[in-house]
Amino acid sequence: MNPPSSDMLYRLLYTSTAAPGDRPGETMVRDIVGASCARNRQTGVSGGLLFDGSKFVQVLEGPAASVESLFESICRDLRHVDVNLVDFSPIDTRMFGEWHMAFVGPDHEIITGMESDRDEIAFLLGVDARKAVEQLRSLFEQGGDRNQGGATNDEPRAAAD
Repeated sequence: MNPPSSDMLYRLLYTSTAAPGDRPGETMVRDIVGASCARNRQTGVSGGLLFDGSKFVQVLEGPAASVESLFESICRDLRHVDVNLVDFSPIDTRMFGEWHMAFVGPDHEIITGMESDRDEIAFLLGVDARKAVEQLRSLFEQGGDRNQGGATNDEPRAAAD
């Protein structure tokens, strides 16, 4: 099997759990998202992060080498455990291209009103990663935080407060 071409776009989907005894609050996660936006802008990565207070679901899109390097860093991050790679596939176009890192957290109204969406996403993660990604994108379109300016269609935007 050949390694992925560094100029091809890839999408990575993973889940994880906040480390026991180190449950990050939404403010801490927003700080992480802010730092991620700057890094992702430099490396050509876009995506979205869903955090419900204890579980993370994240989608990353971009050049294979950038996405792989970022995921390796995520796997080494001690703030979460049980990192589970759900999907890593080549893509023709980005689904999260408008966002360097969209974010929906536990204090966001979408999270508090999304019990059925959460169940559907959990089900789809086990069955169909592409549909899970589409459902996540739908949530971000409904109200995920995003940057108010600056992005072109080719350059993903950053999340903002």
